[in-house]
Amino acid sequence: MEETNKGHGISIVACTSKEGYMDNIFSNYQNQILQEKELIVILNSDSHDVNEWLKKAENYEHVRVYQLP
Repeated sequence: MEETNKGHGISIVACTSKEGYMDNIFSNYQNQILQEKELIVILNSDSHDVNEWLKKAENYEHVRVYQLP
């Protein structure tokens, strides 16, 4: 698939308080066709293992993970 909108980028903000969405969020980020992209994940729960999310994020460029209580 060709890249569209050269010179433009997107920021994807994904907020979740539910378990089980990590793979889906990263898969959707990877499927974006724009090369200039960033993913900001906000975990709205202490029940999430933020280290698991951070480890997964290491496999992707321009990904940040934050956890809120």
